[in-house]
Amino acid sequence: MEGAREGDVGIAEAEVRSHAHASKLAALALDVLSRQAEGRLLFAGRDFVDARAGEYGVERDDAATAGGNLLGILERGPATPFEHALVAAFAVAGFGDRMHLASPEERAGIAARFVRHADFLETATPYAVYPFVVGLLRSDTVAEVRVALEEALLTADRAGDESPRARSVAAARLTALGAAGGGESLLRIASRATDPAVRALANLLGGGATGHEAEAVATLAGRAGRAPNDSLRTLVRVVTGLALLGWVARTVGFLVGLRRVVEVRIVAGALRVRRRTTLLGKTLRETDETWTFNAVAGAARSRRWAALPLLAGLGALAAGVLVGVLVLVDGVRAADPSLLLVGAAVVLSGVLLDLVLDVLAPARASRVAVDVRLLSGRSVRLCAVPLADADRFLSALADRLPR
Repeated sequence: MEGAREGDVGIAEAEVRSHAHASKLAALALDVLSRQAEGRLLFAGRDFVDARAGEYGVERDDAATAGGNLLGILERGPATPFEHALVAAFAVAGFGDRMHLASPEERAGIAARFVRHADFLETATPYAVYPFVVGLLRSDTVAEVRVALEEALLTADRAGDESPRARSVAAARLTALGAAGGGESLLRIASRATDPAVRALANLLGGGATGHEAEAVATLAGRAGRAPNDSLRTLVRVVTGLALLGWVARTVGFLVGLRRVVEVRIVAGALRVRRRTTLLGKTLRETDETWTFNAVAGAARSRRWAALPLLAGLGALAAGVLVGVLVLVDGVRAADPSLLLVGAAVVLSGVLLDLVLDVLAPARASRVAVDVRLLSGRSVRLCAVPLADADRFLSALADRLPR
């Protein structure tokens, strides 16, 4: 198999764009290559080519190009790299025309068939089809090709075929995805694929980490929480009673065994967010998302009711001082040593309680909430996360976010 040369690609694309009979030649070239791919043939045959040319109304003079007569090339079979590039370019243009005429329901199937045919042509013949996708197809068609490539890759990976042939096809698809601007698709494949070779190549082409770093995954797991709201929205929820209803609903759910957990992992140059809802240990719902680092606005950790120990400590100190001073005053007036001791003990208890609530309790706090925010405004909150794990994850994420 010989790939298309860069110069040949540009010249062939220019020939397709400028040719007066491009649509007829494109349909003919697509039919010929589709027959070869379906029949796993290296040559479609002169009779088939002439019959298809008659159907499309292609005269020999119509097929003249700067690189030779396309009809003659198809009849005898391409002999040079440029002739292969010329035929492939017209075939890709024919695929684009077919996609434009198809209904929305048909387009996914046509794109999947194009990928299947391109797999054979790319890996078993001298044709290189994918280099012409971006240059000759509309942006919406390119996007549909990316979707078809990603689906084909993940479907093949689930089949568990790790033979040299399967990996050759996977490499061609991954390379095509990279050339078609499928960076996010590549990162999703890198995070979901089970074949280590596919995962490594997808990670590399998608701009993720390489080598040891590709295997090192920072993971954070916790209970799913409600994303923090602005003060006005929180006030409205409290005043209307929605906050109380939400608390009651969560309490009832907890009592009947309903659990909602979130896991966020840094993998293959992206963030993978997995949400799972379970009831009595049985999974009710599971979602999996992959976010690129460019989509992440930031992340932070916080301690719920962080000011509560301070307020409680100040209240304890104030109450201890007030009550203790009153008892001390009574003790002085009554000249009762026992009252003096009780008053001093009350004041000291208030001071000690303030110390415990304001200093020692926060110092021993070992679980925090972590919020990860997207530029789109969405966010995910993980509650009851160990403090050390949160700091480790946030540090790893900070190292990977764009500056």
